[in-house]
Amino acid sequence: MSEKQEMTIEEIRQKQLAITDYIDSVCEKAGLHYSLSYGTLLGAVRHKGFIPWDDDLDVMMVRKDYEAFIKAVKSDNNPNFHLLYQENTWFPWVKIIASDTYIIERDDYHIKDYGIWVDVFPYDEVPDPNIKEAERFHKKYNTLLRMAKIRALGYENVKRRSALSAFLFVITHTLLLPFPYNYFGKKVDKLAQKYNGKNTGYIAYSGSETVKQKSIRPQVFEGTVRLPFEDRNYVCIKQFDEYLTSIYGDYMTPPSKANQTTDHSYQAFFR
Repeated sequence: MSEKQEMTIEEIRQKQLAITDYIDSVCEKAGLHYSLSYGTLLGAVRHKGFIPWDDDLDVMMVRKDYEAFIKAVKSDNNPNFHLLYQENTWFPWVKIIASDTYIIERDDYHIKDYGIWVDVFPYDEVPDPNIKEAERFHKKYNTLLRMAKIRALGYENVKRRSALSAFLFVITHTLLLPFPYNYFGKKVDKLAQKYNGKNTGYIAYSGSETVKQKSIRPQVFEGTVRLPFEDRNYVCIKQFDEYLTSIYGDYMTPPSKANQTTDHSYQAFFR
């Protein structure tokens, strides 16, 4: 039996575009709103496509549309794409997978039916980032998220850790084993929705690196426009400048050549 050939970056990107085409189609049929997000939105604005050294594609939705999108994908039951969600994963967001691909991750989270994906992140109300409550909220969120990751990893993960880190990982992982695989991911998702309906004046994907970064006004999501992306166009928030500035600062200035790198953490193959 011949060895399977790893997918090229161009083949990976074509699959990611096909997945995003599908997301776009589902949202249009169901009357749902989405936008490109993070580096993908930056790529649309600055490069009219992928950031040249990037290798993923991200989408965001406010919670109401996000939950309706999950139902729509499940009802659609398209054989070419499938949904990874809390029923079978550790993470508190959705991945849409190209069903004719599979990946081997550097950090093996033992996810079934894993392949080339596009992440879909839910945006929820969060506390005002200038108050102490926001720090407590994000600290609890990120602690639960770390526990979700550690629970999902296998013991083989110790090979890439220092002696002390490996020791702490084994102890923590062993203590978390009695909990179901997706237990902490569900806890994270529940916590993320804690402030919805409270009119805090801010929304975010709660897995932010810092309290202030990535918290934006809900009004930023109120209007959308289609922007060119490679040979397609996708929905993006009109007020992308406020969003991208909050994350990247001077986002139109590319990083230095030394920082134009991607941490490619998986190998991808056709099934």
